[in-house]
Amino acid sequence: MKATHFDPNNHAPEVAPDDSWGDLGDGHVEESTAKLPARRAHLDKLAAAPVGPAQAGFHIESVLARAEVSEIPHRLEVQEIGGSGIKRLDQALPKPEKVVHLGGFKEKPKQDPAAEDKTGEGETWGEEKLHPTRQYWIMGGAIIGFVLLALILLPYINSWNAPTRDTSKPQFIIEELEEITGVDEMNFLYQNQNQAMELFRTYALASTVEEVIPLIHEGAAATADLTQRWRPLKLPKTWTPEPDTAWSIPVGAGRMYGLLEGFFPDQSPFTAYFTKNGTGISLDWKATSGFCTVPYSDLKNGVGDAREVRGVLTAATYYDGVWPENDYLSYRLTSPDGSQSIWCYARRGEAAEAALSLIFSKGEIVKEEQTTQKVNLHLVRGPAQSQPNQWMIQEMLQAEWLTLQERP
Repeated sequence: MKATHFDPNNHAPEVAPDDSWGDLGDGHVEESTAKLPARRAHLDKLAAAPVGPAQAGFHIESVLARAEVSEIPHRLEVQEIGGSGIKRLDQALPKPEKVVHLGGFKEKPKQDPAAEDKTGEGETWGEEKLHPTRQYWIMGGAIIGFVLLALILLPYINSWNAPTRDTSKPQFIIEELEEITGVDEMNFLYQNQNQAMELFRTYALASTVEEVIPLIHEGAAATADLTQRWRPLKLPKTWTPEPDTAWSIPVGAGRMYGLLEGFFPDQSPFTAYFTKNGTGISLDWKATSGFCTVPYSDLKNGVGDAREVRGVLTAATYYDGVWPENDYLSYRLTSPDGSQSIWCYARRGEAAEAALSLIFSKGEIVKEEQTTQKVNLHLVRGPAQSQPNQWMIQEMLQAEWLTLQERP
């Protein structure tokens, strides 16, 4: 853009020497002592130039007059709106005065230097630290001391766990020493396993009492009992015990005996007892057959001579008004074949109760507690109000099913 370009329609006229700055509203011009700058040289040329249609534009008067207020045709009029429907707002509540916070100095509370928790490297700088090896020795000594203390206190701790004697029940000190024949008899029975298997095969295949008498330990003395109780097994003539039939030598009733356990052809189990007889062995028929002087069917009905009854005895808790727990110990006696059972009672404080307690109680020496035991009992009838299947134990003949030995 060139500053020297002249545009008559876009420039104000030059100032003339007779121009004045007065009140344009009333047309009064006051003389002024101020001296205006010199008029431009080409202002006369501009004023003398004709204004034609081609140069039509706005003409600005040099003197302006201010119009009066009343002469302005459209004047904004402020009117106040009134009426009952107008509600004026109450003056807003004044703002609360600003609270001036005055600064003050607060003294920091003093701390006890001795109570301060001194931490950081600066507090421990230069102090001697415990060597790791010394720590290991200290910990090892503490562990050894703890172990020694535990060993010292161990007997005292175990004394609290030791079994105590039950003073509420009568105590019996009865010791039965089982006299064992010796090692020779044990070796003799072990060496006769084949003879025992052949002897039992002959017994199982026998069809008459006469064939059984030479095989059994009782011999001819048991002829009456055999005639009454023995029945043929009616096995095939080709049957023989399996080679893996178990053979053991237990000790019971103060003597050794052989025990042969296996299965019949129908897979029913059998248990045969054998005892030494001179230079050979013989079958203990009463123990093998579970001989009883009265059948269990009669015992359940409360009848029969029960002077010798074999069975499996189990401790029980069946009591009633006739058999109170304060006076008796309750047992359940099951038949040798496991098909029937009766209730038996031993009066507290008698020999039968003491003998049975040795079997079912642990005693002072810790051992496995038995829950069942093969026994041979002498039973008698109890009080008149007893049930038919309730019997009293008169005597425990033997803690096994072996044939009773003759008493001196």
